[in-house]
Amino acid sequence: MKRLSFLVSLTNNDNDYQQEQAAAAEKTARRLGVDVKIIQANNDALLQSQQLLQYVQDSSMALGSAGPC
Repeated sequence: MKRLSFLVSLTNNDNDYQQEQAAAAEKTARRLGVDVKIIQANNDALLQSQQLLQYVQDSSMALGSAGPC
């Protein structure tokens, strides 16, 4: 069975809240035995939308059965 992969899209990595979100996602992924990729968009909503669209359309990035969250 293929290992589940999840994508976490954050607005930036410049503040404690966003850094904690990334750390919690990584910790949870390790605990559950799944892959996680964390991306950030430098506070640019358009860039974030483009990044998400790229991952959704990229057939090599398996989002697992959960899909985008």
